[in-house]
Amino acid sequence: MSPPDHRRTRCGAAWLDALTQRAGMDPDRLVRGRNYVRGNRVSDLEIMPGAIDALVGGSRARPFAVTVSIPVFNDSGWARLLDEVAAEVGHLAALLDGDLPAGLGAELDLRPGPGELHTSCSCPDWTDQPCEHSAAVCYLTADALDADPFALLLLRGRTKDEVLAALRDRRQPVWSAPAGMLATDAYRRALGPLPAPALPPRRPGTPARLPAEPPLASGVSTAELAELATIATRLAWELLCRPAETCAAGGSAGPGSGGPDAHERRHQLRSTGLLALEGRRILAQAGDAGLTSGRPAREPAAREPSARETASAFDEERTR
Repeated sequence: MSPPDHRRTRCGAAWLDALTQRAGMDPDRLVRGRNYVRGNRVSDLEIMPGAIDALVGGSRARPFAVTVSIPVFNDSGWARLLDEVAAEVGHLAALLDGDLPAGLGAELDLRPGPGELHTSCSCPDWTDQPCEHSAAVCYLTADALDADPFALLLLRGRTKDEVLAALRDRRQPVWSAPAGMLATDAYRRALGPLPAPALPPRRPGTPARLPAEPPLASGVSTAELAELATIATRLAWELLCRPAETCAAGGSAGPGSGGPDAHERRHQLRSTGLLALEGRRILAQAGDAGLTSGRPAREPAAREPSARETASAFDEERTR
């Protein structure tokens, strides 16, 4: 497993911080372990419940065998952690998106704590643990957690499938039809009140970074796509923050709203002006480069408004 060329995720960074700040690992040895990883001297990394095994090339012909172990959670601990994940929809979404949710583990920390990290190595320094070979395995483990935060849950005792199955059980409906009840009767039954909708965030979110640059022939830069995502995020946040009854009535939702006609214009600009114009521009540039359906490149079309120009048009329309 080679060292990554990406920035640390919250999961990998939290793991490395915990090694030095909570588990007491010597920071200098962790730096030397990083050099082992960068030299591709760590192989056969395997994460399992309660342990991490790997081979590390050292001063001898045969690589040293390293095992890093931390305690797994008991059933009570897992119940508390799963209840915490199930209580916030964003927690599971972040895990599935490859990140450790902020605030997860407030009651039961997933990271190794004081006295929890134990290492063993077949090198001559086996009595002075954790050695630099163990540090290398710990550092490479951070790369594995960057790729899949469920690996940290596995280290604490549960596989990804087991975690997802437990979360599904916690989200099962609280009511089930009695034996013998007809489907029509079940359909007609009175339902309880719906829960209050979640409040929108206090500010627009930040779009995720693109994993790769767009093709040069497309004529679209990473900055343009990031700008479009930022504008879309802001507009979505504004829609969430507007009271539902105001939208339904088409009335004023703030300064410069302008009544039902203005609301309709804003809606059309949001739904067609921004995304459609930007979509046509991207497709047109892809067609100019001969990237669509294998057809030859066509003559350049008239320039479509950029994301910034479209956003400016939206702002001008909103203030009318």
